Amino acid sequence: PPRPAPREGVGVRTRLLVIAQENWTFVRPLLDALRATGRFEVRELDVDGLAGAGFPDRDRILRGRYDLVSTGRRMPTPPEVAAAYDWADVALVEWSHHVLTWVTLLDRAPRRLMARLHRFEAFTPFPLLHDHARIDRMLYVSPPVWNLVRIAAPDFADVDGVQVGNLLARGLGPSPGPARDRHLLVQLGGHREVKDVLFSLDVLARLRDHDPRYRLRLIGQGLPAASGADGSYRRRVRARLAELGPAAVEMLGRRDDVPALLADSGVILSSSRHEGTHESVMEGLAAGCPAVIRDWPDAAPYGGPATLYEADWVVADVEDAVQRVLDLSEPERHAEESRRARRFALAHRDPDELVAAYERALTGDPDAA
Repeated sequence: PPRPAPREGVGVRTRLLVIAQENWTFVRPLLDALRATGRFEVRELDVDGLAGAGFPDRDRILRGRYDLVSTGRRMPTPPEVAAAYDWADVALVEWSHHVLTWVTLLDRAPRRLMARLHRFEAFTPFPLLHDHARIDRMLYVSPPVWNLVRIAAPDFADVDGVQVGNLLARGLGPSPGPARDRHLLVQLGGHREVKDVLFSLDVLARLRDHDPRYRLRLIGQGLPAASGADGSYRRRVRARLAELGPAAVEMLGRRDDVPALLADSGVILSSSRHEGTHESVMEGLAAGCPAVIRDWPDAAPYGGPATLYEADWVVADVEDAVQRVLDLSEPERHAEESRRARRFALAHRDPDELVAAYERALTGDPDAA
């Protein structure tokens, strides 16, 4: 497909077109930061706002992919998108699912096409359906997910990949103080099966056999009040919570004071079966919480959390998790691990460094910023 001619009179500012559908949660803080550098002009295009029959539904995207394979016919580019391509130096698609498939099927192309890959997209069919030759660069936040998607869709092997990070939604916060309960474990999220809070509850039960002062604080959406629609997983969770009792498990629901809750907790747990980065772990590290991270079973074959976090924070099973928590109960060890956690968060989520990395990835200039 034709691309716009090189833009004349290119100045110091890169024109960045960002294409997404509804979910701008992770990318919007980044776009605000890029604008603040003074080196980017940013336009946002939500495909749901295209006029007429501009953006097709998933069925039409699947039909468009079939048509390309069988006849070579591409989908028409909406006028608003064509005009945005003429304006932009780089088009960035946020979320590499059906929207990216659609963009790669259009009969017009931007000067450069990039996309950001999270975890969700790897578990949809769409990474298999992109016209990968149209993609100039993939920006991925998680090495295990990038490894998984390249195995599932081998055409990604020819696409340049650059690892980037997310800006922490609540920021890095102030340096945490020393006052925290070493026996208080904390976990954000747990109602979905992929988060596998049963692992954390097993860890807690074993810890309380050693010392009944150990407790677990669950923050975020919990189980529905009514149990009538429960499946097998939720029934097991409710049974384990009932066995442990409210003195052992504190369920706080959604809260606005998450940084403060993390700052007085002793350990942050990640019990998931699969994650991209598990942002709440990094939030806990920023608050000075040492981490105990399960070697996410469904991500371990592709690198697992050790590609993102320190290897000695990653545990193989419940017994390893219990031992790491017990090791952290010694005051001097806990204090040092708390400082180490904060240093890690500062090193890996410093906003200036993250934005500079995005600038290099988006402009292709290794010396940018």
